[in-house]
Amino acid sequence: MNTISVITDRYHQHSLRTQARQKQTEIANKKGSTNQIEQFSKTQGNIYEATRWMQRWYFKGIQIK
Repeated sequence: MNTISVITDRYHQHSLRTQARQKQTEIANKKGSTNQIEQFSKTQGNIYEATRWMQRWYFKGIQIK
């Protein structure tokens, strides 16, 4: 298994987890259990986390080559 496929596979798994977390947030929002600011920051956090994660693996991939 080459570096690229390992990176993309791990990123895919992570993005699925992120999507699941966002879905949970949406459900919580519909129930009205959290306030607007908290909801927004949760979503922003997920997006930021995913990008940071992707960058980290991308750079690791370059170093491995």
